[in-house]
Amino acid sequence: MNIININSTMTLTPAQISFIQSILIHGEDDPWSEDDFIHLTQDIPIFLLAAHSMPNITPVGHSRYDEKRNAITTDLPKFPLDRKPPMEYLGFFDAAYPLLGHPKPIIALCPERIASCVQNDDELLMLTAVVLIHELAHAKIWTDGLSHYQPAEDTFSHWMEESMANAMTLRTLRRYDRNHDRWMRSQGRRPMTTAAPLANTFIRSIAEFAENFMRMQPDPYRLGAELSNRLVSRFWYRWARDKGQLENKTAEKENWLNYVTTHLGHLEMQHLEELYNAIFSRDNAFDIYRRRRGQ
Repeated sequence: MNIININSTMTLTPAQISFIQSILIHGEDDPWSEDDFIHLTQDIPIFLLAAHSMPNITPVGHSRYDEKRNAITTDLPKFPLDRKPPMEYLGFFDAAYPLLGHPKPIIALCPERIASCVQNDDELLMLTAVVLIHELAHAKIWTDGLSHYQPAEDTFSHWMEESMANAMTLRTLRRYDRNHDRWMRSQGRRPMTTAAPLANTFIRSIAEFAENFMRMQPDPYRLGAELSNRLVSRFWYRWARDKGQLENKTAEKENWLNYVTTHLGHLEMQHLEELYNAIFSRDNAFDIYRRRRGQ
């Protein structure tokens, strides 16, 4: 990973970097494909920024937060235990950051803000990994998309993009648990039990930690914690491929958005999958003609 500390008072420790790399290797479907997370961390620099250098995003649900105060201090207030900020408050992906006069993809993290959301060093280790993988998921969507990456500028795109990035993150962490366990067994090492080393405790707890964190985020992010692995596996690439070509899917997008916003917390996966299928089905020429005529 190409980590560049711009102006943060904190940095990523060797333990954090090793932990993240282990997740990226053991959590991917195909860890050696061109769009896997490991390759993305080699191609995309990771900047560490102080809080005052981050975009001015309000940490939803934390009315006591003082952005101006935090611009001049690293003593950030702790978030309430039952509310968490959006991921963009902690880090962001930019597909066309002006770097040395040329637009380049970057990922930025704010270690101070990440630290303000946790209770101890163990949680800091895990949340740093979660935020970085979330931003890598955005980068993966951008890399595999046929259309140019655009930040979510409407409600539908924001809900779809952020929920998919969170769901891809959780899928990676859950697969990491399974694959790392198999790898340890293949090496003749002890299986993960309550008596296993501390590192293995993290393996078992990081997916649960991430899911709990996401369920306390604003609703578009919380949705990602409720999507099934099957649904994510089927539709993340179709979102990446078609996200810039859905202008004729007004009714389908509205149906999907109405359902997820009104049923969050008790989604029915079969019905939700039907709504995704409707959005990403390819229209034939007659369907397109009827839409344009308003029929």
